[in-house]
Amino acid sequence: KSKICSIENRFDSRTPQTDKRSSKRAAAAPYALKGRSRVKTILAPTDLSAASEAGVRYALSAGREFGAEVIIYNVITRNEIAAFGRRRTKDKLVAPQFRGLIEIYEKRLRNFIERNFADAVTSVKVKQKVEFGPPETAIVETAKAERVDLVIMATRGMSGLSRMLSGS
Repeated sequence: KSKICSIENRFDSRTPQTDKRSSKRAAAAPYALKGRSRVKTILAPTDLSAASEAGVRYALSAGREFGAEVIIYNVITRNEIAAFGRRRTKDKLVAPQFRGLIEIYEKRLRNFIERNFADAVTSVKVKQKVEFGPPETAIVETAKAERVDLVIMATRGMSGLSRMLSGS
């Protein structure tokens, strides 16, 4: 069973960056989880927002501490898919017209990681994953499918129009 760890991330909508105190807590927090050496895989869902950076940074720190693989995961939401006129199906088949969308979001995720975590990814095994679906379901399904031991995410990311235009 996966353990879920939530990082409270204060986000001021007037500034596009996380609260410095939250980032410092996120970087130091894996020490609170020490002793759980059976953690081999960590899932770090992100919506690619500045607010989600603390959760990903915490996951990378925990991954380094445990020697665990970190899966940085982004979900293309229903709103984004609806803009293209179709939703994800149970069998996860991707219609030809949406295949380019996956590549676009894979590139966005890669850029997000390079821009924000270049220092941290060199000491941790990182896997990047992008899928279609409702985030609340896709995260749980991915945690099960990847046999994740720990899910680490920020408590807040984007909302409203920002989420519709930019990611899960």
